[in-house]
Amino acid sequence: MIKMLPLKSAIEQYIDDYLLVEKGLSAAAVSAYSGDLRQYRQLLEDKGIKYIEKIELKHIEDFIINLRERGLASASVARKVSSLRNFHKFCLIEGLSPTDPSENIKIRQPLRKLPKVIPLEAINTLMELPLTSTPAGKRDRSMLETLYGCGLRISELTGLNLTQIHLKDGILRVEGKGGKTRFVPIGMKALEALSDYIETARPDFIKKSKVDQGRVYLNKFGKPLSRVGAYNIVKGYIDRAFPGKDYTPHTIRHSFATHIIEGGGDIRTVQELLGHVSIATTQIYTHLDRKYLQSIVAKYHPRG
Repeated sequence: MIKMLPLKSAIEQYIDDYLLVEKGLSAAAVSAYSGDLRQYRQLLEDKGIKYIEKIELKHIEDFIINLRERGLASASVARKVSSLRNFHKFCLIEGLSPTDPSENIKIRQPLRKLPKVIPLEAINTLMELPLTSTPAGKRDRSMLETLYGCGLRISELTGLNLTQIHLKDGILRVEGKGGKTRFVPIGMKALEALSDYIETARPDFIKKSKVDQGRVYLNKFGKPLSRVGAYNIVKGYIDRAFPGKDYTPHTIRHSFATHIIEGGGDIRTVQELLGHVSIATTQIYTHLDRKYLQSIVAKYHPRG
């Protein structure tokens, strides 16, 4: 049975675990989404709704009506509704709420921005930063290679158990959003780094604790590495490799998908590898594909 959770706590968890860590959004974007949810929470609490489980469809409809009565532009309303829909979806997936009261809300969505991507030729710069002469360096190299070689989310990376890794077959069994399982081939470089870490470095971490829980990635105390811990490690290398660039750990996942498309992979394959339930979620990469093809024509066609 799900314990009654204050709406404020649910919003804070969404911001910390999803917006900041999972999505790796900029401070400005997090501030905007946080403002939307604070406004949403204020309206609900004014109606006496203080717990996530008490929210119903009618409360969300009231919120939308309130936004329109205040004269907000359609794009602004759509963004705010998108914010709360993502919030409720997160609460359902994470077990914070038994239902998603926003699932039947239909509203026109604004066009999505193309995700940022690390250029293919710059990937090696990032991968070669960890010093593999140390256990921590081998762990970090393995994390970077596995994120890029398998297209994982940070939460999927930190959730990996040894039983999910089949080194001999070169396959990962990934537990994605909503408990959905997918099998992902491990890229050659990722397989090398992962094998090296598990065989020669992970035992050094285990010595420091007896509560590793079978997790693949451990912190300096020998305990399972948290989402925030992994995010900070990866972001540190990204900032060193690409100073001044607005890249995040999630950019590595976008880069994985984009580079497969640019290499000739089809969108259905990318959908399976990323674990997207709907092909519509993966369609953003078709735009990247077109942009890439246009650049090739412009560069190499005699009349491009």
